[in-house]
Amino acid sequence: MKKEKVHDNAIKNITETGALKMGEITEAKRAEVSEKNLQYDPNVIYIQMIGGFSMTYQGQPLLLGKSLSSKMLHLLMLLIYSRGEGIQRTQLLEQLYGDSDIEQAANSLRAMIFRLRKSLVAAGLPDGEYIISTKGGIYMWAAEHVDVELDVEVFQKQVMAALEEKEPLKEVELLEEACRIYKGEFLPLMIADDWVAAANWKYQELYFKVLRELSRLLKKQNRYAELLPYCEQALSRYPYEEWQLVKLECLTAMKEYKLAVEYYEQIVKESQQEYGIRMSEEMMEHYRAIRNMIQYEMNNIEEIQQHLRPDPNVFGATRCDYLTFIDIYRYIVWVLGREDTRAHLVLFTLLDRDGEPLESSEQLEEVRQRLERSIIRSVRRSVHPLQQEPVPGAGHQHRPGRL
Repeated sequence: MKKEKVHDNAIKNITETGALKMGEITEAKRAEVSEKNLQYDPNVIYIQMIGGFSMTYQGQPLLLGKSLSSKMLHLLMLLIYSRGEGIQRTQLLEQLYGDSDIEQAANSLRAMIFRLRKSLVAAGLPDGEYIISTKGGIYMWAAEHVDVELDVEVFQKQVMAALEEKEPLKEVELLEEACRIYKGEFLPLMIADDWVAAANWKYQELYFKVLRELSRLLKKQNRYAELLPYCEQALSRYPYEEWQLVKLECLTAMKEYKLAVEYYEQIVKESQQEYGIRMSEEMMEHYRAIRNMIQYEMNNIEEIQQHLRPDPNVFGATRCDYLTFIDIYRYIVWVLGREDTRAHLVLFTLLDRDGEPLESSEQLEEVRQRLERSIIRSVRRSVHPLQQEPVPGAGHQHRPGRL
């Protein structure tokens, strides 16, 4: 019964929330469909499952949400998705009714299939059976009088055609089209269902396979500017390090070093705040390479001097990322070693009131920021020779001194 409730809530979300919900197509969606009407074959039912669920016939979206119950929509999706081989009656009963009484569930299924046929015709589809059952207890989606185009099938065929193509330029075109077909997760509002989760993983992996091959080919052809939008699209859906590295590589190859550094710093900040983790060695190595490339873009001494000039509005201790700290630390150790001077390295461990390390990423980040502000306010810094000595009382209380 618990599983049945989960199904109902998931389908309810499809009918009552989201931009692609059934039964309430937004004006923007209608305009999008209207623009594409000329591309629709009037004898084909177009069904979308990647990125959301919708059905379009003769250029118009079918408003099924108002006429179909949650279970009827779920039944429709199951039948459409398994239309090639059909689906066992026992599996349908389990998906739709959980552990309810078998006989009662079977009677409800027969009645629901009857109502679903009538509702589909009432929604605008031509007369027909649509669902048939066989003696083997298998239910199938059947629409012999009208063709069906299912986006997951189109996506798979496009991927296979691209990966089998031998000519690089043509392969790139096919891969780009596959990326355009993939609009996100498979039935995202039903992702808690086992069959949906399994299908979603399958199509996600195909999408990643397409992206990796497209990335390889475009890099080989030095077409980084064309690769970047596909990389950013992938990151908007799946902010994984793999695609972050590809984006950094694109920006570096395009000589957008400043943007690359800013993007890396954004990744570091988000990783620390949301997950409390540091960058991988591969990511840090890429950052080092970007910093090394920046120096070759400096063409005159004035530009270099301006780049080195400290911010005159920043006072107190200096804050830097981990890689910069490594360079500074090694330099200081080298200098102090020559002067026979000692220095100390301090590590702060943040604990809760019970003396246990903070585990909540949100609480940890809040306390870390408070500690950082305290250190910046408390530790003095030397005045840079290019800066004027701070005026007492002008927005700060620090006197010049040494770290």
